[in-house]
Amino acid sequence: MDSTSAAAINAYMGGGEDRLGREMLTPDGYLRVTKWELKDATSHVPHSCFSGDLCTFVFTLEAKRVAPKTQFGFVLRNLQGDLLISSNSRDAEGRAVDLDRGTYHVTVHGRVPLRAGQYQLDFTVADEQFALLDHWECRPLLSVLPRGTSVLPEEWQGWIAETFCFGVAQ
Repeated sequence: MDSTSAAAINAYMGGGEDRLGREMLTPDGYLRVTKWELKDATSHVPHSCFSGDLCTFVFTLEAKRVAPKTQFGFVLRNLQGDLLISSNSRDAEGRAVDLDRGTYHVTVHGRVPLRAGQYQLDFTVADEQFALLDHWECRPLLSVLPRGTSVLPEEWQGWIAETFCFGVAQ
């Protein structure tokens, strides 16, 4: 896909240049997630991936304070607000991290098995007691593009887009 097509699709899907991130000025004494992106997405469309893709989300964090024992939360919701996927950086024996002042790039790597559509991405930064240091309902929305086709109408398809193999034996 050429860059003009990608820009047109991104603008159509709600990712205009004026909505690519949060206000970039982080006040002294605070930390703030300022933008998000997908690294090496196979769709080649900003803020978009194909259903079922293994994705690397990259969140830029500006820290204008020291934040010891920090943890991160990652959530995907449908546009009705239903929780579909969630994870914490301390899951699977992860550890809290100590942040000094500076710019950080926090990566979240995982599969996105959702059906085609737009999704709200939430990212949180919290201390070890789960007190929020920052919470961002990310903009633009995540666009999940269809990987294949289904014979089922959309209203019969679940939120999780997974293909199963069928066999018949006698």
